[in-house]
Amino acid sequence: MRKRLFMMKFVGLAVFVIVGNFCFPSGAKETIVFSSDSVDKLGNKIRVLCRINSDGSDWKQLTSFKDSRVRKSSISPIGGKIAFFQHYHIHLCDSDGSNDVDITPTPREHFLPNWSPDGKEIAFTTDRNNNGEIYVMNADGSNSRNLSWTPMASDMSPTWSPD
Repeated sequence: MRKRLFMMKFVGLAVFVIVGNFCFPSGAKETIVFSSDSVDKLGNKIRVLCRINSDGSDWKQLTSFKDSRVRKSSISPIGGKIAFFQHYHIHLCDSDGSNDVDITPTPREHFLPNWSPDGKEIAFTTDRNNNGEIYVMNADGSNSRNLSWTPMASDMSPTWSPD
């Protein structure tokens, strides 16, 4: 099922909203990647990862995950890869949806991935220390390290400054 897409422009920025679903700007200027609820051919509810150009053309479903929780997608600023979280693990896939890899294969929760401006690292939130902390790792999932370390608070939603 295809969702309606609305676009509002603000001083060169485009904000996209998928009716009834979450939609997150991708970071890339011409492509938006988002997760969307849909129904498969048998009538089962699924969550799919989709891509659309900022002018509304070339809508494409990239992946399909039965009964899953695909959320917060982010396109690498150097292109070619998409980071997203599914079942509280951060995954990478190619821009066409192929080669899906879990880059946080630990039993803890990892979510809200956000690429660094140079595309070399991913900031994310995790509960590795029994509360929300901001971590950064290399784009391949290696060298994960805690940046916020605030034991009495939960830190969430990391976003990189463009500078």
